Amino acid sequence: MSTVTPEMVKLILPETELVDDNIQAFITSAERFLDASGVTSAVDDTIIEELTKWLAAHFITSTVERLAISEKAGPTEQKFANVYSKNLSSTPYGQTVIALDPSGILKELTAMRKLISMFAIPEGDTE
Repeated sequence: MSTVTPEMVKLILPETELVDDNIQAFITSAERFLDASGVTSAVDDTIIEELTKWLAAHFITSTVERLAISEKAGPTEQKFANVYSKNLSSTPYGQTVIALDPSGILKELTAMRKLISMFAIPEGDTE
């Protein structure tokens, strides 16, 4: 387990309105994700700590505190990033996670695409 604290994540997201317990939940999710992806066995603890902080920030800004991609003053308008198909690339924090991962595992996960194969089955007698 990493030693990442909510205070460390707040340094990345200074305007967050989340309380420490909520931030801790995102840190725990980040730790579990990194462990399940195999990154924790591929890099040292110092890198894991950095990845955990930035990944928690990515999770926060992908969900409860979504990033605004455009704002307007009057009449009020605000648009939010909603590019979930981009995975970690959908936020600057996720992009930082990819850049900080020397193993390349997270970049590979982000690049993965689901492939669908389709075959036509003829109807009736094919002779």
